[in-house]
Amino acid sequence: MLAPTSASPESAGMSSPALARVEAHLKHRYIEAGRFPGTHLLLYRRGKVVHNSVQGFADLERKAPVKHDTIFRIYSMTKPITSVAFMMLFEEGRVDLHHRVFGSSATPRSAHGPALLLATITMEFVREGRYPGSVEVATAVTRVGRSSFDLAQAAFQDGACIALADCVMVKAARGPEVGPVSLTEAERETLAKLAFMAGYGPG
Repeated sequence: MLAPTSASPESAGMSSPALARVEAHLKHRYIEAGRFPGTHLLLYRRGKVVHNSVQGFADLERKAPVKHDTIFRIYSMTKPITSVAFMMLFEEGRVDLHHRVFGSSATPRSAHGPALLLATITMEFVREGRYPGSVEVATAVTRVGRSSFDLAQAAFQDGACIALADCVMVKAARGPEVGPVSLTEAERETLAKLAFMAGYGPG
């Protein structure tokens, strides 16, 4: 197997100064702060390695520095793998992170207006998904409170459920007076239309 070819960040649409700021952030906020002993940042884009750098120590007691072939023990790999897969879908324009749930997109947003916050989320991966491939996500409201509501989600591929998620969304104020904000009657009516109906599914 051939080793990946290196290239400049700019050749892949990235910025060397921006990556330098990322490295400085890792060093200041994580290594010097004692949160991580060391880091290895590698970026692979468009078939090329466009950034590959190491900082800090692999072994603090022996003062052994992190090297490019240092082996890291990493737990809970579901989250980074799922995040990378989702970012690939977003990069290809197959998912949208900016879908407005409440209000009109023409309505200006105040810096101190209410916002929807994700309070908790629980995910369960039922079976392996296939990439590339299309995924349908079904979302329904299962509870409406004074300032919060619960969502149940399921991801389907080829008619089979591959993942489930339950989350709690909270309407909260931003700015000087941060805290929960009551849902309006109009918002409650909108949520009621999205309520879960037993027996419904894609297809």
